[in-house]
Amino acid sequence: MFISATQSLFLAVRSRYCNKDVLTPFELGRSFTAVKRREFPNFRPVEISDAGLFEELLARDQPVTSELTFANIYLWRRVYEFEMCWIDDGIAVRGVDRDRRPFLLPPIGVSDPVAVADRMASFERLSRVPQHLAERLETLGLRVTYDRDNSDYVYLADDLINLPGRKYHRKRNHLAKFKEEFKYEYRRVTPDLIDGCRRLQETWCDVRDCFVPENASLADEHYAVNEALTLLEPLRLTAGAIIIEDKVAAFAIGGELNRRTFVVHFEKANPNYPGIYQVINREFAADAAAGFTFINREQDLGQEGLRRAKESYFPDHLENKYDVERG
Repeated sequence: MFISATQSLFLAVRSRYCNKDVLTPFELGRSFTAVKRREFPNFRPVEISDAGLFEELLARDQPVTSELTFANIYLWRRVYEFEMCWIDDGIAVRGVDRDRRPFLLPPIGVSDPVAVADRMASFERLSRVPQHLAERLETLGLRVTYDRDNSDYVYLADDLINLPGRKYHRKRNHLAKFKEEFKYEYRRVTPDLIDGCRRLQETWCDVRDCFVPENASLADEHYAVNEALTLLEPLRLTAGAIIIEDKVAAFAIGGELNRRTFVVHFEKANPNYPGIYQVINREFAADAAAGFTFINREQDLGQEGLRRAKESYFPDHLENKYDVERG
């Protein structure tokens, strides 16, 4: 196995300073930055400077669940209070759910995920665990609980781009009708479109009363969307927009989940244009997900309307997730 000079230095420092806070040089993106190293379970907040580290470790893992992108972890860090630390040769991420219950995400970038996850489960409940890992942990005697509301909907990219066959007949009709009624342009989001995307997000939130107490989750998403628009490049995100009469009428944001899968993190549209969600779905897929085999459009969170909408696009499969804990 080829080991880079950076990795050799990391291993040397790790062997000498195991279980201590030290500053370890690590290549972050194209820069050489110091990362404060803390060993499990000594967590610290996730920071934007961790992007390169996460990127390297996630590339090693090739994750299949939508939570395991640095963009997702960073953008939701305030809501879930995400923290990180080193564990073996990878990292652990800890958070707190909306009921204030602590949890751990599956280990990232470790050589032996089963052994490390088993060790982590002795400390805290694991959440959003992919099926292949959950099944192996169950054989070790851990309690495994299916989390249907957080299962990701995964589609063939070709299906969302081309809408082939009879099952997509209604979707094609919606697109055709939209093109007849509205003159629109699809554009990759560049800095000149950011303000327009923000205005649409504000309008979307006004319509849905995002900022009343019972809609706290919508307010949380509002802040995540706005930060994503600010940090598209450092978070390696791609955004696309539908322009009607020189205004942003819809936009979507996503990025690479693994070599074969593109994940759509956010999608917003002006409902005054019937059919526009079908349009941004198709146009963004054709642009941003070209070259990928699959498109992950995340979970339905147990919302019936959202579940029907996601099922109407005929997913290739669900990426099932589980909670795992000691019995």
